[in-house]
Formats: sequence, C-alpha cells, structure tokens
Amino acid sequence: MPKQNSAILLNKYIWLIDTIYSAGHISREEIDRRWCRSLLSEDEMSIPPRTFHRWRIAIEELFQISIEYDKWKGYYIED
Repeated sequence: MPKQNSAILLNKYIWLIDTIYSAGHISREEIDRRWCRSLLSEDEMSIPPRTFHRWRIAIEELFQISIEYDKWKGYYIED
C-alpha cells in the first residue's frame, strides 16, 4: 500500500474524531457504515481493524484525544 499524503491522513483522523464525538458512543459497525458514505473512504467498504487502531493511537499522540472502548456502548472519546 502506498504511503498516504499527510494531509489526507490527517483529514481521516479528524473524520474519525468527529464521527465518534458526534455520536457520543458508536459501534465499529456504525463507524464502518458512516465510513462507506464518506468521501474520504475512496470506495473502501470499511476501516480495517489494524488501520483503525493505528489511527486511534496516532490521534492520541497528535491530539491527546483518547478513543476508548466500552463493550456495552461501543467507542467513545474520553474527556
């Protein structure tokens, strides 16, 4: 897979933050459904699990925003 342009990758991180924050709590399945409708998806049907976790770690390092998981409610942003 070719390396992505930094600006595009940053936009994907921001999309994920906004998607989770707007929902409050959200499942991975719902994140993937919304991803399919996003212009950033480039026709990808889902965010692969390894990619999702790389993005989650990068978001925490870059923005100090922690994306947590609750098995009953789904993903959420830790305040």
